[in-house]
Amino acid sequence: MAIHYINFADKDEFLAGGKFIYKFMPLENALRSLKDRYLWLANPESWKDPFERRFIDAKYANGKGKLRSFAWKNKILCTCLTETASCEAYWKIYSAKDIAIEFVIDREYLANCLEMFANANSNLDIYIVKVEYMRTDDIRKDLTSIPFKNPLPHKNVNTDDFRAKLLSLKRLAYSYENEVRIILVSKTKLPLDRKDGMMLQFPYFSQMVKTIKLDPENGTETELLLKSYFTSIIEKEILPTSIPKCKVEQSQLYRNKSANIINI
Repeated sequence: MAIHYINFADKDEFLAGGKFIYKFMPLENALRSLKDRYLWLANPESWKDPFERRFIDAKYANGKGKLRSFAWKNKILCTCLTETASCEAYWKIYSAKDIAIEFVIDREYLANCLEMFANANSNLDIYIVKVEYMRTDDIRKDLTSIPFKNPLPHKNVNTDDFRAKLLSLKRLAYSYENEVRIILVSKTKLPLDRKDGMMLQFPYFSQMVKTIKLDPENGTETELLLKSYFTSIIEKEILPTSIPKCKVEQSQLYRNKSANIINI
């Protein structure tokens, strides 16, 4: 099954967004991902913002007095990335309770691996979705009245593409996130052990994640310790000689590279 692109015209437009795409996460999650070479796909029913869950939680009226649940309920998992290389808000969010980490991900390798995964699992569809930011009042509108920037050529609300469009919506207040979502859709309900999420594993982690960036607010000793520990895990990965090892470096967000001299 091919990958479906939503709010991208096709794979070429997704790849034209730049060589890399970025994933922020807490340190503990980053260490687990690195050790087992995976990205975590979470159940979107756990999203905290009720407007992000709006179409998953909703009941739908068919005009005959009957209500039904969202067709993909209990069938979807998602991971969220950003097209913004360095975002202070992301660093602050993920460092609130832990040290924040950023994965710099090769966009083409990610897309190719997702295609292979989809082709090998006929029971699954995968959507790469560019998030659309919208006023809250517009998100609340009836389905056929939502003012999408890139509307579908039809208004059939019962198609999978339309459902994916609904899951692309996020409040305008979050537009700084510049988010892309990878959504996995199962044709049947997810098994019990996957309701909270699942690991999507990749053959060569260092081919997918080119650089691991450390929290810009780390002290020198923390930076050295984390670099040493991350590097020790990376060095254990067995790679073809043509693939360079993933790099580990501290984010330079707060690094003042020039002398602090201000003319008056």
